[in-house]
Amino acid sequence: MVTLALGRMGWRESKFREFDKVLTKVAEEYSKEILEDSKQDAELWYSKDTMDRELAQYVGAMFVPYEERYR
Repeated sequence: MVTLALGRMGWRESKFREFDKVLTKVAEEYSKEILEDSKQDAELWYSKDTMDRELAQYVGAMFVPYEERYR
């Protein structure tokens, strides 16, 4: 659905290629962080907080904390 929405907003192949590169980098970074965090914290508080802080800076008033997003 995200791909369809972005396509309707005018995204085409070059933007999707850029998005794919950035998405891969983000997934790799957070996967590594979550793996490290899980060694000391089964609840992943640090990883959740890091992700929440990054999300909040992008979405502003639309931000919903991790614990509420994934009830």
